[in-house]
Amino acid sequence: MPTEPLTSSLLPVPHGFTTRAGGCSEGPYASLNLGFSVGDERARVEENHRRLAQAAGAPLEALSRVSQVHGDRVVEARSGEGAQGLRPTEGEADGLWTRTPGSWVAVGTADCVPVLLVDPEGRGVAAVHSGWRGTDADISARAVEALVARGPGRSGCWRRWGRRYRSVATRCRRSWRNASARAPGRTWCGGRRARRGWI
Repeated sequence: MPTEPLTSSLLPVPHGFTTRAGGCSEGPYASLNLGFSVGDERARVEENHRRLAQAAGAPLEALSRVSQVHGDRVVEARSGEGAQGLRPTEGEADGLWTRTPGSWVAVGTADCVPVLLVDPEGRGVAAVHSGWRGTDADISARAVEALVARGPGRSGCWRRWGRRYRSVATRCRRSWRNASARAPGRTWCGGRRARRGWI
């Protein structure tokens, strides 16, 4: 990819938001089309994924994706699943999270907003596809709760942590709604607008 992915200095983990530059697709799909369901040639979309993985410095087989449905479901990316022919490996959902080192999660957006969340210690990440339905259904808050609720021990302690940080998810939801209302239909990444984003 000749064009560097958009990144944010706020996130302590390798990440990126793509634009449409740097791919091999032509016509209305030019050039870095990563969507298999829009009518582009499969071979070109597969090559675009290879280019993305190369630019990201991440193995393509470590990628996890979902079949996005404009809902509020957030699922854990299972380690070892890989890209399996670049088909979504995690079922229907609009958010993915992982704590597995070396794995990466991705969502696709057109006029919806890609959201990338990282736990404060950088050990867990979540990628969220947040359209108006997902935003209304609090999908970003659900992703925060997924990262908060998972810990090394599943005793009564983790439940107390989850309740304690529920207010963080509530504030995140309010802040997200306010930001979405100010700029509907726009994706902002590191201060720049992106028309298409894969996280």
